[in-house]
Amino acid sequence: MKIKLSFTTFLVLIWVAFSSASLHADTNDEHSLAVQAYKQFANAFITGEFITARLLSTGDARKVVGRKEELVRNGEKLLAIEEPMFMIVSEIATPEGDEVWLHAVQIVQGSSQEEMFKPPVLHRQFVTLLKESGKWKVISFQDDKEKCCSE
Repeated sequence: MKIKLSFTTFLVLIWVAFSSASLHADTNDEHSLAVQAYKQFANAFITGEFITARLLSTGDARKVVGRKEELVRNGEKLLAIEEPMFMIVSEIATPEGDEVWLHAVQIVQGSSQEEMFKPPVLHRQFVTLLKESGKWKVISFQDDKEKCCSE
């Protein structure tokens, strides 16, 4: 018997298998600080905390925040969510360590009674961060949303 898994289901299974401390370990190196800044930004973006998202971004990423804010003003709904989970698929830094490119998956599960029984939503995210004046800022952000575990 063959089992057919979608790519998103496969990612969720990998995340579940390795979701212990190894994926969530925060160390004090610069790359971890960049990942922490990304997570703060992504959480703010998903939950509609647009002031926070703007403070953590600049350039094109700030424009993406503005477009999302406009969609919400025009009726797009935001989910009340449980603590989102992240899987960093790849992380590349410049030799100088002042710019980082991430490919990550943010797994979002709604916390309302209606949403908690639905499959989570996967946000495949491509992010560029730049260290400006000692702080990491998201300078580009692409958020591709897809339903998890659907055939």
